[in-house]
Amino acid sequence: MTDSDFPFQHGDMLYSAILGAFRASGTTFDQWYKANGVTQAQARNVTFGISQGPKSRQVLKAMILGAGPDVVKAGYLARLTRHVEALKELGALK
Repeated sequence: MTDSDFPFQHGDMLYSAILGAFRASGTTFDQWYKANGVTQAQARNVTFGISQGPKSRQVLKAMILGAGPDVVKAGYLARLTRHVEALKELGALK
């Protein structure tokens, strides 16, 4: 499986990971979506899974590639790991 095929779950963790990856590369999410003819609402809806059609999937893939798939994956997994640890501390996971 390549980083661009990683099974990301739509939502806040993915959105935050993409934003962080753009910042880490010295650009912004705003610059990306403006340069790629995508509105801020469309970009947000795609990352949160509100829009999931074929065009939305293409936009999400392009967004992840633009942000750097390896950086997005690393940020996503770091956030996911922190969430799992917090759930363990609360006793929600054994």
